[in-house]
Amino acid sequence: MSFLKSSFDGIGTGAGVAWPFFGILSSTLGLVAGSTTVLIVGSVAGILFCVVSGATFYLAHENAKAEALANTQKLGRQKDKLNTILYLYLQNIVSDYLLSINDHHVSTEEAILFVRKKLQKDLQASEHKQLLLALFEALSSHRSGKTFEEFMSAKFSCLMNKTVLPDVIPIVDSLITKLICTEPTNLLSRKKMLQIMFLSAVGTFGAIAGCMAGFMGLLGGLGLLAGFAAVPLLGWATIVVALAFATIMSVNAIELASNRHELQQASSQIKSFHRYLYQLHTKELALKVDKLEHDTPYDQGYQQPYPFFVPNRSIGSRISDLILIPVSKSMSIRGY
Repeated sequence: MSFLKSSFDGIGTGAGVAWPFFGILSSTLGLVAGSTTVLIVGSVAGILFCVVSGATFYLAHENAKAEALANTQKLGRQKDKLNTILYLYLQNIVSDYLLSINDHHVSTEEAILFVRKKLQKDLQASEHKQLLLALFEALSSHRSGKTFEEFMSAKFSCLMNKTVLPDVIPIVDSLITKLICTEPTNLLSRKKMLQIMFLSAVGTFGAIAGCMAGFMGLLGGLGLLAGFAAVPLLGWATIVVALAFATIMSVNAIELASNRHELQQASSQIKSFHRYLYQLHTKELALKVDKLEHDTPYDQGYQQPYPFFVPNRSIGSRISDLILIPVSKSMSIRGY
């Protein structure tokens, strides 16, 4: 799609520069068809067409690739941030489960049930129910399928091995992918689609028909061909080809615009999810720190109690591993 669009941009721009240049210059100088001077001017116009068309095609194609890459990278960065905060959010809940069992046997099934209850509780307490509904459903219902159980199993494997398994990162990525795929997006309006189709169609038709008409004018000025009147079939073929490519490009333009719109919608959803989860995560940490400060005694060797999770090192795409910091010699808080 970008290759064809860049090609027609180059053809239209080159024709708009080269053929008028030949026509205006030959008319101004009063050049006679078939003369040596008009042949030289025609050659210059042909070279100018090739140079302008090639340069325009290259720049347009490079800009299209750069824009697509920038959009993809932007979405990747936002997904990476959501990955991090979602990881921390789920890990926070798992930590609450570990504290609730008080060093008893760790059960994956009980942990999954505990986490799902916490998700439902957060959903009911949220002021952004429509915003978070897809997220919590993707995590707590059958939509997540085996992925959610794999996340929990990997977390408990981390606990048993005292290490962080790299398998946790793609599992969270899978949760995010499922979330984006299951969340409906707003489609382009019919008015917007008609505008895109119209602009793409007339631009493509003008590039092909205008280039061919200008080229036939060049041949007529050189005395080689008397325009479309000498070859009517060529004129009809030009119109048919221009209409066909105009239709193809208008359909492709709609598809490209829809993909770009979906990408923007996904980016907006991720930003919204990240913003709320970040607020929820930091709020819960603040509450836990406050509870520790009031309810937990600590030795003088420690300046202050710490929250349950303190970032230690990065894993994968900036996923934080969270470590355990004791608040007293007789008590420690598990984290991983």
